[in-house]
Formats: sequence, C-alpha cells, structure tokens
Amino acid sequence: MSASKLSLPRWKQIVHMLYLKMDFISGKELGEALAVNPRTIRNDIKAINQILASGGNQIESLPGVGYRLALSDEKALRETLLDESVGRANMNIVPMFAEDRADYIIRYLLLKNDYVKLETLSDELFVSKSTINLDILEVKRKLKDNQLKLEKRAGYGIRITGPELAIRFCFSKYLLVESTSPLITETEKNFFEEVNLEMIE
Repeated sequence: MSASKLSLPRWKQIVHMLYLKMDFISGKELGEALAVNPRTIRNDIKAINQILASGGNQIESLPGVGYRLALSDEKALRETLLDESVGRANMNIVPMFAEDRADYIIRYLLLKNDYVKLETLSDELFVSKSTINLDILEVKRKLKDNQLKLEKRAGYGIRITGPELAIRFCFSKYLLVESTSPLITETEKNFFEEVNLEMIE
C-alpha cells in the first residue's frame, strides 16, 4: 500500500470526507464541497479505487444515492491518507519534551490500530517505562476529550477504543489536520526570522 499514493489533494479530500462520514455522500455534495462538477467526482473515484484496491478497500457507488467508503483494511487506508503528509513526517521525529510525547503516543496507537506494549513505546521514545506510565495519564486525558478510552489487556498492551466515528475524528485531528512539526516552534521561528525553516525541514 505504501507504493500507492493519492497524488491529487482533491483525491485525498474525497477519501477523507467519506472516511469521516461513514455513510453515503452524493456526488453533488462532494462536488460542491470541492468546487468541481459531479462528473469530475465520478472520474476521480474511478482513479481512487485503483489506488485503494491494493489495500482491499473501495468506494462503493449507488445510483441516485452517492458514494460510500467500504473498508476491509482500515490501517491500509490510514497509511494511504497519511502518505506524504505533515503527520507522516511527525512520526519520524521522536519528541524530546514530555508535553509532546502524549500526542506522539496517540498518533502511534492510531496508526498501529492494535494493542501496543508499554515496552514498545518505551523503546520507541527512548524513555523509561515509568516515564511512559506518566505520559499515559496525559494520553487518557486527551482521549477523554475526544470521547475515547485507553484499553489495557494483560500480555498485549494498550490500544485506543471508543465509537468508530470518534476514532476517525481523532485520527483526523492528530494525524491529518492539527499535526504540526515538533522541531519548529515559535521560538525557532522568531530566532531565525530570515530563514524558511519549513522548507529546510
């Protein structure tokens, strides 16, 4: 799936909208949201389905009703949505500060979409297991704000659970929309006013 890309921003927007809706959206509604005509949407979806097929997913079409995302591998879809995004770049940067680790753990768990052991998180973040346990408290608080919970299972680890729609909105929030670079803060921007830090990164 990693080789398949939603190369047009509009394609990614279409999949993102259908992913969050969890129901049919008419071609007219999609077209109005993206400022194109329904015929363009129809052609886009044909192209998108060729990309999604490698992950076993597809966009279903029902005449007179619209389009709906049919998932068989949600992890593959998330990888496709995340491809070449800011969120993907952030997963390659290990956060240095405690306040950033909670967001990183949430992103990590959302991408894994399965149980993850605390030891794995400890190794991933280069901190002790006791530090991870402290970070988990902040993770739980942030998930609660999104109507989600952290489920723990002996021998397996932890995973994010809750209503599917809430999980999808959380994925969108932490990996597609609000994700920012932990390397570039306002302090760095002010100090290097004449330098385009985002371009360098």
